[in-house]
Amino acid sequence: MKKPLLVLILSMTTVAASGCVWGEYKDEKVNIYREKNVVDKQITLRFYKKYSHVPYIEPNAYYQEFFNDSFVVQKNDNGTKYSLASGDFLYFDVKNNRISCTNLSILSNHKDFVSSKSKIFLQTESIDETERSVKTISLDKYHIRLYRTKGEVYAPLTLLSKYFGGINLYNIAYNGKDIYVLDVGPSLSDVERDTAYYGSKYNSKLNNFIWSRPKDLREYSYNELCFVFDNFRGYTSQMVFGDEAFRSLGLDGLLESYYPELKQDLLSSRRMKYYGALYTLFNGLADGGHTGLMTANWALIGGAIIHSETAPYAAVNAFADNINDNMVTTQLSCLEARAEKFENPWEFYYIFDENSQTAYIGFDEFAVDYAGWDNYYKGLADEPIDTDTYAFVRHMFYQAKEDGAKNIVLDLSTNGGGDTYAYAGLIGLVNHARSDIKMYDVFNDYIITENYIIDINLDGVIDELDALEAEQFDFNIGVLTSRASFSCANLFPMKMKELGYKIIGERSGGGSCAISVESTAEGISYVRSSHLCLYNAENKIFDDGVPVDFEIESPMNEEVGKPDYSNFYNIELVSSFFAS
Repeated sequence: MKKPLLVLILSMTTVAASGCVWGEYKDEKVNIYREKNVVDKQITLRFYKKYSHVPYIEPNAYYQEFFNDSFVVQKNDNGTKYSLASGDFLYFDVKNNRISCTNLSILSNHKDFVSSKSKIFLQTESIDETERSVKTISLDKYHIRLYRTKGEVYAPLTLLSKYFGGINLYNIAYNGKDIYVLDVGPSLSDVERDTAYYGSKYNSKLNNFIWSRPKDLREYSYNELCFVFDNFRGYTSQMVFGDEAFRSLGLDGLLESYYPELKQDLLSSRRMKYYGALYTLFNGLADGGHTGLMTANWALIGGAIIHSETAPYAAVNAFADNINDNMVTTQLSCLEARAEKFENPWEFYYIFDENSQTAYIGFDEFAVDYAGWDNYYKGLADEPIDTDTYAFVRHMFYQAKEDGAKNIVLDLSTNGGGDTYAYAGLIGLVNHARSDIKMYDVFNDYIITENYIIDINLDGVIDELDALEAEQFDFNIGVLTSRASFSCANLFPMKMKELGYKIIGERSGGGSCAISVESTAEGISYVRSSHLCLYNAENKIFDDGVPVDFEIESPMNEEVGKPDYSNFYNIELVSSFFAS
């Protein structure tokens, strides 16, 4: 395929916007990259004179291009309302420069996900919701501007990507030259656009340290970050900056009050200084593992870290690095201790001790092989026990039954989290083929509970036979956790504790928000705790971890400077807890 021109200026004109606002703009066609470095197509972006480096686009054009769907458009004197068949809407009030939204999560769904097309081991039985509110955000506070030109609303491209990104980890990134589509989950084309997709071609624009940052772009970039973290972020207890101060002051207020030099550097015209400040900002926003710059950016900003270490706010970096180091040290220490006790205890593993009739079933992540399950249910492949957590644990439950196990230890000591559907499947194994996830939507102020039924016998039909099948798994079950057990590995022991099962080891590391993948206005990708906070049965978050029923000490080994987790894998010791 012949490569189109990178940028083609179509027009430059002066137009009358709505009311008394006049704006000069230019339209440019830019490339869209969906797979590797191949141009998929082009799309027209608009650049207004005030924000000459900030791309704007009409919201419906954005939704049609990147979500393969359209809104019902209703215009009025103040702006335009974009509605979906569900009744949810996004309203751009241009006259008053504000945006209203009924359901951020619904807007982020799109038809390209494998998970929306493939058949897996669970079905949604019902969804319970409390009444949600309409969230209206004034953009004047963030010095962000909407336009209406010839009757059409135009909003910043990267601002829309925050409304339409959501927890599906789907992000439209603009690096100042081209658009790249990031889809962390697999798409229908079987292309997994993870962080590696942001390669040298994408970063070449961002790596040019000679060029200074234009004033309009650096101001907009800072304001958009404030907008996002003030309004779209979930509540977490582990933020380095401190959650209460952040919630009361907002990001800009917090930086103004406590880190004015950091704010100054975030607005710097020097790119290297900005990258160092951005590194520090995300260290300050770090909340145990859900918020931070994505790994693809480390090479990009590596040199800038030198600056941040010598800055007055170096204490923020040191504190955040210490938290991260503790998490990594715990994980490595657990791996090493487990390797000394068990044979091949990596990723997915199964160990049975005949003397204590105890089996360890371990898994390092909550993974769902969507394509594997789809092929299984189509009769094209076997159950994906090597690539899917639910398939593996289910398979090992049968193995434990055959071996004569009375006790099961589900080892999450090195598990950093993953897909909540995997969590739901595992809960179904021990809860009569039923599971649920309760979330509080901070953005629209309502509680949503999704109830699932699980295919235990894998016959493709979910009915009473699945509950009967699950009854044979009558083990004594304990969940082994460490401070490295995070996110889904924090959600799972919380739910298991509610169901009456025992938690063993040390308090889990926390994490009780769904996550969202996004990019700054200048194209630096990051992940953050989203507006969806996981709730327990008492409608509380459990971000500070799940307490254990039986604690296992991990004393510091002074010779190597790391904690000793060998007792976590002492089967005789752990099996004794089941007799308590």
